[in-house]
Amino acid sequence: MSDIRVTYSGLINFIVGILIIFTGLIFILIVTRTVTPQEFGTWNLINNLVFYVVVVEPFISFWVTRETARDERTGTTAVLSSGMFSVVLIFAYIILANFLGFQTDANQQILLLGAVLVPLVFVNYTLTGINLGWKPQAIGYSTICFG
Repeated sequence: MSDIRVTYSGLINFIVGILIIFTGLIFILIVTRTVTPQEFGTWNLINNLVFYVVVVEPFISFWVTRETARDERTGTTAVLSSGMFSVVLIFAYIILANFLGFQTDANQQILLLGAVLVPLVFVNYTLTGINLGWKPQAIGYSTICFG
């Protein structure tokens, strides 16, 4: 617990949070000017579907953050269990994508391609939870480097 520098990590994450606001606005402006309204709607639909499916992930990341901060070695178990949950939830995503693909005029193949994002987002949240318990400033640095 003595390795966690609260003020330092808080300052880094605050500065990164401010930078994310501006880069996010610039990114949305660039994206909305380069794609058609239908493509932008499909992109938003994919993002919403992914986050509807990934809504159960905080059960893993919450506990892995607490256990990592208490110096218990549960990171491997958390990553493996999030991988297993994500495989199961890919099927839920495919069902939702099929249902919404028929309800909207979005391209169904593109919606199904979004299923690749489910395990990536799931494992990303779990690894973020591990970093929160170990070195919270690492999240700020990774956000600067990788967005």
